[in-house]
Amino acid sequence: MKSIAGISSDRYLAAGIYGYQFANVVELLRDYSGFSAQNLTSAITLLTDVFLPSNLAFLTQHNGYGADDVHYWANWDLCNYGSALAIGVVSDNRTTYDFALNYFYNGKGRGSIHNYLWTTYNDSTAQGQEAGRDQAHSMLDLALLGPFATSALNQGDDVWAYNDSLILKGAEYTAKYNLGNNVQYTPYVAIDSSGKVEYNQTTISNISRGDIRPMWEMYYNEFVVKRKLPGTYTTLYADKVRQANGGAEGGGGQYGPNSGGYDQLGFGTLMYSLDGSDAETQN
Repeated sequence: MKSIAGISSDRYLAAGIYGYQFANVVELLRDYSGFSAQNLTSAITLLTDVFLPSNLAFLTQHNGYGADDVHYWANWDLCNYGSALAIGVVSDNRTTYDFALNYFYNGKGRGSIHNYLWTTYNDSTAQGQEAGRDQAHSMLDLALLGPFATSALNQGDDVWAYNDSLILKGAEYTAKYNLGNNVQYTPYVAIDSSGKVEYNQTTISNISRGDIRPMWEMYYNEFVVKRKLPGTYTTLYADKVRQANGGAEGGGGQYGPNSGGYDQLGFGTLMYSLDGSDAETQN
């Protein structure tokens, strides 16, 4: 593999989503006896020479729309800085890692934390940037942010806890609405540098409301089981996903044939369940 090319801007989604997944797999295989030093070197070279340049190009230029772009949705940023951080970890490149972490806090695109979770409410929820678009992408945003936060925590940077656990508030908002409850909503208006209105979403979207996406176990175990924080709706959604798949969160191939079924690893009941998890009493 020499490049991620093509006319479509979707090449940046490919670089982000498959980049973070491949980088995390390589990191897991680092100490596996069947994965040679040459295998490791070749894999890291592929990540740093092919995936990372696309990640950085998108985050700094947004396919020609500029650094402070409002055209691209949060998930585009989230997958690309997630990929950059994972590549920084596996390649032991502090500069790359710090770039991705700084983008989470201070990036100008829609996926940095305060542009993504841009409105908080008095019920300990936070509205995501794609809430007025559809619920499939609202959940995708969380699915992409989770592995980033986990990788950062493994390096000693606890972004899960940032700003009074803002990420949990985002998860609670999305879970609450997708479980059939009413939520507060602030109209989302995006205006570009020329004054053009890119998006004007006056109401929350019910498109794909209640969808099953295999990413809730990570949030439930991190916040509710480990940190003992109140995550009522996150807990309920993790249970909903388990029950929809016979008692455990499924993975790639079990949630549709298209790319959306593979944008996250899934298998969270196996991967993330901690002592005290509700999953222990359901099997």
